[in-house]
Amino acid sequence: MRIDPYSFGLFISVEEEEAFGVTGVFVFITGAMALVMVCIGLMRRRTPCKSLESISH
Repeated sequence: MRIDPYSFGLFISVEEEEAFGVTGVFVFITGAMALVMVCIGLMRRRTPCKSLESISH
């Protein structure tokens, strides 16, 4: 049985809301978004001072 990611996220939010309240859900979602931003920032391609044409090939 496959669990849809959106349903799983809602399940986590509901469980966390019951345990930690609305503030806990807010902190959890904010932390997850911050983790994604850090991962994207660390794993990005290094492209300073390059034109779009040179990095597209």
